[in-house]
Amino acid sequence: MRVEPNANLPETQHVTNAEAAKKNSAVKAESDAADLSASTQLLEKLEKLPVTRADKIAAAKALVEQPGYPNEATLRKVANVIADNLQSEKTN
Repeated sequence: MRVEPNANLPETQHVTNAEAAKKNSAVKAESDAADLSASTQLLEKLEKLPVTRADKIAAAKALVEQPGYPNEATLRKVANVIADNLQSEKTN
């Protein structure tokens, strides 16, 4: 590995503690300000969305109207989950 000297760099400036504190306080003041414009924009978009989605409601209604919905396998799975939850509540 070869290390190149920094001979081409300009000379460094010596900064006093007071100057450094002044610069730090200016940077801190800028960084303490919160930018909430993106959050505000998202909230405005959210407020414009409908509470329900008509396409999903229509799809659910169509499923419910089918005589074979839900099928036997789905009913058994749901029944098993409910039974398992009831059993775990009894043991607790």
